[in-house]
Amino acid sequence: SLPTSANSLLEVFKLAEKQDPELAAARANYNATKEATPQARALLLPNIGISATTSRNNQVNSGRNTDFDNDFVSLQLTQPVFNATSIYKLKQAKITTNKASIDLSSTYQTLIIRVAERYFAVLSAKDLLAFSKSDQRAISRRLEQAQKRFEVGLIAITNVHEARSARDLAVSQVIAAENTFANTKEQLREITGFRYDMLASLRKNIPLTSPEPLEMSEWTKIALRQNLLIKSVEYNVKIASMDIKVQKS
Repeated sequence: SLPTSANSLLEVFKLAEKQDPELAAARANYNATKEATPQARALLLPNIGISATTSRNNQVNSGRNTDFDNDFVSLQLTQPVFNATSIYKLKQAKITTNKASIDLSSTYQTLIIRVAERYFAVLSAKDLLAFSKSDQRAISRRLEQAQKRFEVGLIAITNVHEARSARDLAVSQVIAAENTFANTKEQLREITGFRYDMLASLRKNIPLTSPEPLEMSEWTKIALRQNLLIKSVEYNVKIASMDIKVQKS
């Protein structure tokens, strides 16, 4: 068998890039949308058509048969001189393609966040499960001690019942932690298509650097200029504005 190693966050993300259904849908939408530009441009280009027909005829006149052929060839070339509707539709198609590109980038950024959140959720659930099992073992030992002390008459039976109730609660917490651990692994599998048995834990010493700049107002200004969701909505406004021009034309 192959050796088993813990998968790092980067390895999980690389697989999610290939398998995530949301990113795949965004890619497909972008590829389909960008085809609108050459289709709109085609309405402004020359259009040539050719057709041909042939027929064989037979006529009977005064007892005489006459055979003759009819051949017809047609060549038609059309070049729009000016078509405002087609021009606006071409511009609208380019804007729509740009919006699809922004949406694809936004989905990619969202995937980074989703992978990180689910990756660390698995690690957190794993630690919680380990803690719950350790707590259960400690409470089980206290129950054993309580039973022995009760047998020699050092404590009342109520103490034993309390210890047993604490042990039962610890068991239920372990079950809940196991379910949470299984759910988080399943959520990670949804975006990677792979079930991970081992994930790399965090290093003990992680450098935590402060953001630059430190002022929240500066980050707000940057977000207003560069946030992809805002840019996508702005493209919606441009598309709607161009659609008005198409209708007017």
